[in-house]
Amino acid sequence: MLHTSRWFSVLAFAAALTLAGCTCAGAIGAPCQSGVDCSPTLTCLDTQTCATRCADDSNCASDEKCSASKGCVPRTGCGADTDCLSGQACTSAGTCAQSCQGPGSCGSTAVCLQSGTCTAKCTTPADCAAGERCSTTGGCVPGTGCGAKEDCAGAQLCDSLGRCVNDCRTSGCNPGASCGANGQCLPASPDGGASTCGGELFQAQKVNSNMYIAFDKSGSMNDPIVNNGPSKWDIATAAIKQVTQQYDAQIQFGLGLFPAGGTTALRCEAAPTAVTVGDRRGAQIATALDAVAPGGSTPIGAVLISAGNVPELVDATRANYVMLVTDGTETCNGNGVQAATNNLAMKGIKTFVIGFGGQVDRTNLADIATAGGTPRAGTPKYYQADDAPGLLAAFNLIAQGALGCEYRLASAPPDPSKVFVYVNGVLQNRDVSHANGWDYSPATVRITFYGGLCNLVATDASAKVSIVYGCRDDSLTEVDRRDGGARLPNGSACTVNGDCANNLCSVGACGLPVGSNCTNNDVCSTGVCTNGKCEAGIN
Repeated sequence: MLHTSRWFSVLAFAAALTLAGCTCAGAIGAPCQSGVDCSPTLTCLDTQTCATRCADDSNCASDEKCSASKGCVPRTGCGADTDCLSGQACTSAGTCAQSCQGPGSCGSTAVCLQSGTCTAKCTTPADCAAGERCSTTGGCVPGTGCGAKEDCAGAQLCDSLGRCVNDCRTSGCNPGASCGANGQCLPASPDGGASTCGGELFQAQKVNSNMYIAFDKSGSMNDPIVNNGPSKWDIATAAIKQVTQQYDAQIQFGLGLFPAGGTTALRCEAAPTAVTVGDRRGAQIATALDAVAPGGSTPIGAVLISAGNVPELVDATRANYVMLVTDGTETCNGNGVQAATNNLAMKGIKTFVIGFGGQVDRTNLADIATAGGTPRAGTPKYYQADDAPGLLAAFNLIAQGALGCEYRLASAPPDPSKVFVYVNGVLQNRDVSHANGWDYSPATVRITFYGGLCNLVATDASAKVSIVYGCRDDSLTEVDRRDGGARLPNGSACTVNGDCANNLCSVGACGLPVGSNCTNNDVCSTGVCTNGKCEAGIN
């Protein structure tokens, strides 16, 4: 048996070997893609190195333990993610490291590598330990390892273990292993079959959406947005008609107007629901808007209280939203923040907020959006529109965010840090900022997609979503192969340009990152290009 010090020297030697094309029976510490790459008494760990086969610790040396992948590893090391503590992952070096899923998930002093583990930040090699280099990701990696494709030579990829490997879609894999849609060889079991590594495919059901539009018809909506231009009412009603008709078959809309009227008794009251939430309500909403005229004050708190009593929004089988549209500030002593919290958020109803024109109370609307669970990543936290195109864009972004982008899990995962989400066979990043990727809510036991992924899973019936628990297990995923690969939308995690529908993989995501120069929406990872810059998308 190997002792710990010798084990790590063998690992260092193995890291320098090239995986592609090796069909020899490897010794302890040799690289492998499946058990057939190792000697008969050895097995292939999840870290893709050969190790002594074991059933329990008694089969290993005194300073070793039997890994969950049934191979002997140092007692302080690992051979699979399940050998590590909650919130950690096993690295290619056989050590446990803090796991992560996307930018910003490692804190201020570390970065998240493509391999899904945190590492120290760096700007030059001097910032890293001996034997390490500074990756193009801005994080320290082993001298022979990588943090992203840009660290590798030629057409090589940076694989899920942080190693530079050949693209198996052109070079193939060793016997017993299979080529994944991302160009990486999938590890296999000792008998050449698919690896399970303890992973479990979670059952999940797509969640459809209800959207109640709380629409301001106060007297100020008669004013033009610009001198001698059309009124805010005309612009806003045209935009609502267009969006509700466009998404009529995909979202159950409803309409509430405020205030109830322009008289003293009604100017601070929320009107009864104008159109109940239900299927194909676009035509009814258009008729209801044509039948009223602006007048009265702005009871924002009252309309959000009223929205919390809409029976269709108390539906646990659907995602429920309120879209507040206003051109002013609270003028009836109501408390919109309190209402968004107590009357809506506590019932599982999220509140999107659109401010139209320059007379809105920006601080109050930002606070309502935050209380309502939909704060935007940038500033302001709500959607501000100052003209007709801006208003229509805000409506469209919110509607796209409600397009069936939630998946309800059959049961709550015991450890949310061990949830792995794939779209069309490619592992996607968890993004707690809700710009791109996905996030999990323990309160609702739901996975929610954001950005380009949201648009894909909501509108493409053939998109393949796989949710795996316990460990990364690519063998459990489904791939959309209509055009030979994943072909993922803006914002999706990627390793090569060919993963992306726009054929542009930049810093691990399809499309350009936020802040990049742009000429159209298609080139941005968020799908939103404003004033020549890529900006954050729907939250």
